[in-house]
Amino acid sequence: MRPVWLPDREASFGVYDRKARYARRTLKEIVLDASAFLDSPQAAKLSAPPREAQKSIIEAYLRVAYQELGKSPRHLDGQDLHAAVGHLLPAHFGRKDPLAEHVPAVLEA
Repeated sequence: MRPVWLPDREASFGVYDRKARYARRTLKEIVLDASAFLDSPQAAKLSAPPREAQKSIIEAYLRVAYQELGKSPRHLDGQDLHAAVGHLLPAHFGRKDPLAEHVPAVLEA
């Protein structure tokens, strides 16, 4: 008998993969949070990076928060922000990436 909270598809395989389910949930949160930011007045006021650049910057930041730190961005404290912006986020951009110079402006918005 399968647990009531498991969808039929996952129960039919007889295996419940908690990590895969968490990854799908965080991917959905990243997409929803990025869309909410892009629709905000703060993002509309940004003139420097185009909308697609803003999207890739904010998605990289949200991936760091949700997947690498395991927290919602609103729950990040000072140490988490230091780790995210100072150590983890730069790995999501290539060396001398022109997009990287716009990261501070997008994150401040």
